[in-house]
Amino acid sequence: MSGNPHTETNDLLARINNLRNEYENENKKGFFPSKQYKFDCANNVLKTIDLDTLLNSTLTVLPNSYHLFFDYTVFKTFATPELYDTIMKYAISKIMNCINMYGTYEMHVNLNTFSVSAFHRYRPIIELYSHECNTNYQIFHEKLKTMHIYNVPSTVETISQLIGPLLPPIVRQKVVKYDKSASEKPLQTITEIMQTMNTIQPLTFSTSETL
Repeated sequence: MSGNPHTETNDLLARINNLRNEYENENKKGFFPSKQYKFDCANNVLKTIDLDTLLNSTLTVLPNSYHLFFDYTVFKTFATPELYDTIMKYAISKIMNCINMYGTYEMHVNLNTFSVSAFHRYRPIIELYSHECNTNYQIFHEKLKTMHIYNVPSTVETISQLIGPLLPPIVRQKVVKYDKSASEKPLQTITEIMQTMNTIQPLTFSTSETL
């Protein structure tokens, strides 16, 4: 992805929000929008913004480092069932490149707005990715240094119970969770790294509870 990825992501989210607002204005939704309504809205985004741009803004390798940043707030705007296989293969490729280059990788996940209903909506791709890693890419479990999860939702215990069984013990013990307040500083660090595009800067995070 060319240019400043942080600025591009902000601009992209603004474009996406405009598209979503236009779609919602033209298509009435109920008080609780259905899963299909959300997917239809995502398809509307895909008609205007190319998939490569969306993928690059969803999972970004921080400059000159083994740190990857996954942004759920972008993912949810375009991820439809038809794209699950493509998204999974893209993620696998990015992680494998980090492992091949650095021998390890560290994952940073922004779960802002994630919920129990979101888990059920995207459960197929979560299970697909989990199965693929457990079957063909167990090296991902071994080479993962830490998985930082930011903006952990208030329903974390319920979500942990749902996701936990899909993660092998070796991964669960590497998960560090941050509530909204604790997420601000590390996410700002990531933002600054993406802005400067300088050589790798060590990311230091405090240990919190495991998943």
